[in-house]
Amino acid sequence: MFILKNITIRDIVNGSRVMFFDRINALVTNDLKALFAKTYDFDEAPQAYQYFSEAKHIDKALIKF
Repeated sequence: MFILKNITIRDIVNGSRVMFFDRINALVTNDLKALFAKTYDFDEAPQAYQYFSEAKHIDKALIKF
């Protein structure tokens, strides 16, 4: 069993599951790449949260698990 204490994982939902897969299909079909403003490793999650809270980014930030 995997138990976590005092951890909150939040996500931002900005569309339906169908819209998500439509976006992925459009990226693949048109040979496009999704843009990420920054990519963080999981152990850098506090820095990623700080980056989000400053609200200076235009596109997505990614936290790798």
